[in-house]
This record gives sequence, structure tokens and C-alpha cells, in this order.
Amino acid sequence: MEESVFQHIAHRYDNDPQIHLTGKIAGEMEARMSIPHRLLDYGCGTGLVGLRFADEADHIIFADAENEMLKIVQQKIKDLDLKHAETLHLNVVEDTLPTIQVDTIIMSLVMLHVPDTQTLLKQLFKLLEPGGQILIADFNHNENVSHPLIHSGFTQEEVKAQLEEAGFTDPAIHTFYQGEKIFMNQDASLFLAKANKS
Repeated sequence: MEESVFQHIAHRYDNDPQIHLTGKIAGEMEARMSIPHRLLDYGCGTGLVGLRFADEADHIIFADAENEMLKIVQQKIKDLDLKHAETLHLNVVEDTLPTIQVDTIIMSLVMLHVPDTQTLLKQLFKLLEPGGQILIADFNHNENVSHPLIHSGFTQEEVKAQLEEAGFTDPAIHTFYQGEKIFMNQDASLFLAKANKS
């Protein structure tokens, strides 16, 4: 298996543009989210989004498939002395699911890197408690982006259909941010999707 590009960029991931973008994402999630108790930040990267909820959630699990990203999150957890946070090496598409249940899942700029997004959502559905919520931020479909390893964004209709196919209810999706050169050096916009588990 080829080493992921994220293994190489982990230690320079927290740059100013990325911090700005993840701040916009976290702010929008916070505005739409019911109070989280047990929160899973799936595909957490260096924890830029999930750490914004450290004061709100009773317990936070930072999960990622890349060990280098998790090492950075672990150091941040230590530096901030967060007793209610932990990391988890996890790829829900390929790994056996852990025996955890959470009431909130957040996922920021993860789907575009996952070939099988339908399986991704179906697996995350299993980790969510009944009555729980999922919030997903990613790029709207962008015809100017073409790359063999990532999706060119998503239409909101297909995200809604995939959420419903995975079992989620009441999916609501809206565009909340537009920026210059934020997606493969192209101008792009971000959507936020929120759905529930009945």
C-alpha cells in the first residue's frame, strides 16, 4: 500500500490558510449542532475542527487513518491537558468497527478523499446512537477540479441521497462559504450537511 500524502504533509498541515478554512467550518458546525456529549471527529487530521468543541463535549474521540496526524493531535491533547479526549487509529471503510457509540459525528473535508463514500456513511451510521447527529463539511462539485485520487466535490443532491441510503433521516444541506484557491488551487465553495439517526 502506498504511503499516504498525508503522512508527508502532517507536520506542515496547520498553516494559516488551513487554520482559516477549518475555523469557518467549525463555526458553521457549531451554529447548526445540538450540544454534543460524545463526539467523534472522523478523519480528524491534526484536530483543527474537533478541538473547537473541547469545551462543549463530555468526551471527544479523534479518529484518523494516518498515524502522523494522530501524533500531532495527541501532542495537542497533552499540551491542552484534555482529560476527556482520546485518539483512535481508524479507517471505517477497511477496518473492523470499534465498539464505540457516539451522539455526534463530525467530518470535515474527508469524503473527497474516500473512493467509496457510500460505505463510509453506512459505517459511520453504525457508530451513531439513535437520536444522534452527523455534520459533514466538504466541497461542492467543481468542474475545474480533476484529480485521479480525489472527488471533484459533490452535488448536494448526491450527498442527500447517500445519507438517506445509509439510513440517516432529515438531511439538510446548504452552502456556507466561498473562497479563492481553496480546492486544488481553484476557487470553490463549501457545503454543510446535517442529518440524524432516528
